[in-house]
Amino acid sequence: MKTHILQVTNSSTFMREKPKESEIISSQMLYGEQFQIELVSGHWLFGSCLSDKYKGWTKKKTLGTTSTFTHIVSSQRTFVLQEPDLKSKLIIYLPIRSKIKVLDINNNWAKIELNNNTNLKFGYISSFHILHKDNYVDDWVKYAEAMIGVPYRWGGRDSFGVDCSALVQLSLAFKGIFLPRDSLDQYNFFKKNTNYIVKKKISGLNLLIRGNIIYWPGHIGIIINQNKMIHASGFHSSVIIEKLDSVISRIDRDPLFILSSDQV
Repeated sequence: MKTHILQVTNSSTFMREKPKESEIISSQMLYGEQFQIELVSGHWLFGSCLSDKYKGWTKKKTLGTTSTFTHIVSSQRTFVLQEPDLKSKLIIYLPIRSKIKVLDINNNWAKIELNNNTNLKFGYISSFHILHKDNYVDDWVKYAEAMIGVPYRWGGRDSFGVDCSALVQLSLAFKGIFLPRDSLDQYNFFKKNTNYIVKKKISGLNLLIRGNIIYWPGHIGIIINQNKMIHASGFHSSVIIEKLDSVISRIDRDPLFILSSDQV
């Protein structure tokens, strides 16, 4: 193999702990994300997703040559069409946070370079569904809210199914904060980061504001306001906005609250 780094060419591809189709999905990589190869076993590759350093096995056929990217998909999901026409043939769908190379934008259509298993070199997506890779937003929570109703899926990062840590990771990346993959590692990231403060108790929850994080061992979510949170809930099997007191009472353990350091 000429290169040790390849790039996802499918809409997304599964990562597994062992090179077997029957193995439980541990994570996913999205279109345009790069994969550092460490081992090869037949049709399987072991290595790490360079977006979050998560390691696992993935299918060789879902990867291809690397290219630079200019933009990120910012809608829950977008469709790549053969022509800049809503009636044109669908080539592939791209989930939120897919990495794409935009060649031109004209009449609300973005012409993108294709790096997939078709013979097509270009495709077109709505320019309303993308964000330049260097553009970050303060209200990153709106990207989590755009995922309301997406089914819960253990190990999922594709917008057809996400788990709790993926929802936080994908959303917060729009602010330019790139988290590890799993909820415990995310908690440790916040705990060690001087821009955040971990609180065991919040008096009356009156300090909670939009964008704070709430964490229990094994679960993580995002504060919407003093009364509500959004999370990928295994209990409800989807991304849902839920009252804080309902979640806290159901989990029946005291959560940890992660606040911005300038709050307290």
